Amino acid sequence: MSGRTLGEDLRAAAARNPDRAAVVAGGRTLSYGELDRLADGLAAGLRELGVRRGDRVAVVLPNGVEAAIAIYGVLRAEAAFSPLNPTIKPEKLGHVLADSGAAALICDAGRLELASGVPIL
Repeated sequence: MSGRTLGEDLRAAAARNPDRAAVVAGGRTLSYGELDRLADGLAAGLRELGVRRGDRVAVVLPNGVEAAIAIYGVLRAEAAFSPLNPTIKPEKLGHVLADSGAAALICDAGRLELASGVPIL
């Protein structure tokens, strides 16, 4: 064990091999450098929304590049990510968000209508 966090591991991999493929999904490839920069940007956005260390952030995305960015971005914001099935029904998502106390929701445009009263990124 390195004693580093996943976010620190990503940062180290990006420093060593910024152009190497980190995520390949759905015909898209994201390098370690790109993933590192995008995760930082998402973390900054989460902080601007008021997400604080230890807050829960619900992630409703299919497996892919965006999900990887979301997970690392949440970790960089020192929050906890709660991955949810992207096929979740709106009524169930509302209950899950309320019960979990999620501070924010990360989803794609097709799921924006699922959330009510939760900051969306």
